[in-house]
Formats: sequence, C-alpha cells, structure tokens
Amino acid sequence: MDGNRWILGFDSGIARGGVAIYNVEVDKWSFVFLKANGYRYAQFTSITKFDNYYIGCLGYPTAIVASKDMLHWYLLYLDETSTRYNHFVNASVWRDSVIATTGKELLILDSRDVEEAFKKKPFLVPYKAWFDKIRGSVYILKRFQWMLRL
Repeated sequence: MDGNRWILGFDSGIARGGVAIYNVEVDKWSFVFLKANGYRYAQFTSITKFDNYYIGCLGYPTAIVASKDMLHWYLLYLDETSTRYNHFVNASVWRDSVIATTGKELLILDSRDVEEAFKKKPFLVPYKAWFDKIRGSVYILKRFQWMLRL
C-alpha cells in the first residue's frame, strides 16, 4: 500500500506482466503492462515501498527491480540461471535497507544501490498489450458461464 493506493504486481498466462494500482478514494483501477528485456514474461511475486522507490520482486525471471514511477523498472539483481517461476523471491524494508531473498541468495541493498541501478537501461518497460487485452477478453467470454456459478 502507498497512501490511498493499493499496488499489486501481477503475473499471468495472458499478459507478460505488470502492475495493478487501485485508488481507494476514487474506487478506480489502473494497469501498467510491462515487458522484460530478453524474457517473455515478467511475473511479480511482491512489491514493497522503500523511501521514494518501489522494489519489485520477480518470480520469473528471478530478479529484484526498482522503480520511481512504476512504469520503468531497473535491475538490482538478476539470477540468469533461473528457468522456472520462483515463489521464494521477496523483499522487506528494515531500517534504511532492503533485505531481499531469492531462495538462494540473501541481498542487503541501500538507497545508493537503488540510485546506481537507475543509471542503467530499464529492465521492464511499458507496452500497449492490445493483443493481450483481446486474449483476456476471449478468456473471460469462454469461461463466463462457469464464472456465474461462483
């Protein structure tokens, strides 16, 4: 959560990945669809607020990323050997540091590490997702009767 906003990273078989933002005050959702540089999907496990930054944990690829605006995300850590979704990627804020785990690694990052990442090329960038939105609509229509039973 960030003030009056709920911020959720999403993973999906429909979209490549992204961030969903729910504004509680106006009861409105917005979505940022993201694609990863060199990977088909960018599937979040969690997002944490750290100072003026957002720290994202990706299950696939196994990575820790940072953003100021939730549109462009920069690499703090990438495990290039990961081939499957990793449920164990997580980060927490402790004092003036971010403590992150990937299941194999324990990372301690501070604001200097985050600022250094912003000097590089973004790892996750927005995309229009037109085809993904159509595919999602078809998915819902195909399962509409099943969804009404819930």
